[in-house]
Amino acid sequence: EVVQEALTTRLVNTAGEEFVVKLTPQAAKDGCDALAKEIYGLVFQVLVLTINESTSPKALKKKGIKNKMGTVSILDMFGFECFAVNRFDQLCINYANETIQNKY
Repeated sequence: EVVQEALTTRLVNTAGEEFVVKLTPQAAKDGCDALAKEIYGLVFQVLVLTINESTSPKALKKKGIKNKMGTVSILDMFGFECFAVNRFDQLCINYANETIQNKY
């Protein structure tokens, strides 16, 4: 209920008075999207930090593993693109994406 109110209203201060104003559906959706992006970004940062810390040489040394470094490769790329009219540049982009994806 608190989150719903935060995403669908805003506080306006005018002449020393405070008013609660309802947002338009589009403004509420934009706020919700912004919140989702922020949460995703923070979760991703924590994930990367956790992976980096657990595969760092210091962490491996604590586990008794010497001279070996663990790695994780992450490939994040756009999917295959298909427009109403594809041109040579789209062919090249899609070919490059498929080639890179096959390496992983």
